[in-house]
Amino acid sequence: MPDDAPTPDVIRTEGGNDQLAGVTLAVDGRLWRGWTSIQLNHGIDQLAATWSLGITRQWPGEPKIRDLRPGMGAAVVVGDEVVLSGYIDGIDDVVGPENHVLTVRGRDATADLVDASVLPPFEFSNLDLAELARRLVAPFGLSVAVETAIGAKFARIAVQPGETAHAVLERCARQRGVLLFSDRVGGLKLTRPGAAGAAPALIVLGPGGNAMSASASWTWAQRWSEYRVLAQAEGHGERDAAAAAAPAGRATDGEVGRYRPLIVLAENAGSDGNAQARAEYQRDLMAARSFRVAYTVQGWRANKRLWQANTLVDVTDPLIGLSGRYVIAGVVQTLEPRGGSVTWLDVRVPDAFAVASGAVPSGTGKGKR
Repeated sequence: MPDDAPTPDVIRTEGGNDQLAGVTLAVDGRLWRGWTSIQLNHGIDQLAATWSLGITRQWPGEPKIRDLRPGMGAAVVVGDEVVLSGYIDGIDDVVGPENHVLTVRGRDATADLVDASVLPPFEFSNLDLAELARRLVAPFGLSVAVETAIGAKFARIAVQPGETAHAVLERCARQRGVLLFSDRVGGLKLTRPGAAGAAPALIVLGPGGNAMSASASWTWAQRWSEYRVLAQAEGHGERDAAAAAAPAGRATDGEVGRYRPLIVLAENAGSDGNAQARAEYQRDLMAARSFRVAYTVQGWRANKRLWQANTLVDVTDPLIGLSGRYVIAGVVQTLEPRGGSVTWLDVRVPDAFAVASGAVPSGTGKGKR
């Protein structure tokens, strides 16, 4: 386990392909190797990426492993690339009659934004999303990168006591159609779906393709025929109380044929125009999220690059019926002694995570199945 411990560099899969193991946990200047099970998980639906590294030893196990403690700063290194930097969340130690299994779990540094509350002041005025983000993440020592248009400034942002930094930023980001995404190594990105660029390879299911398996699902459980957004605008001398009381927006989903209305309360004060955009966003979001497909591919890399979330990928799948460009919404990478290294890819239409006007792109199964 420590830096001088012997460890195999390669695990041979049942198919005979060598998969580079080369995963190291760096903690306070020490390198821990020899992990027998590994899982890395990151996606658009979550902010902080998670990791889990396990080791199985014949009893009594590796005594030096007890030097690791929850709360320690840690970095997961694949080959010579730091893929996650954050903290150890927990350690699970299971002792059986024949072996000793120990698992170390953690998240990247943006986990503190998800967990920790905002301290006073509880009100901000005349800030745009980037300025708000920098103020809220500064105490955590994180950086903020802007990769997309962030919209107008907010006249007023109220923080509920106990609300986390992520919760505040997330509801404001929704109002501006911006995606919050972790760079996994100590930074927060204000971005858009697909901003990480092209995936390292195509996804092809069928003879000669790289996808080992696929699973798709269609659901209308979270789709409605009509979306109404109710907001409240700031009153002033030129705007009477009645006009300020209830800005509203309305959008319909023509593919939902039966009566299924939904009222959405806007996250912040706004105008009729903002409420209308919010209604259209909610409609397109729910339509896009009604479809998803997951593919598994061998290995963690393609063309020497790691598969990553928030990249755009071209899919050719005549079996499920997909053809076109999609966004990789989530990536789970695992390494097991028998199965080798495998990547699970959660593929969605880009509109599932962005403000969009109009229909979901064709080929997504919208309105079908």
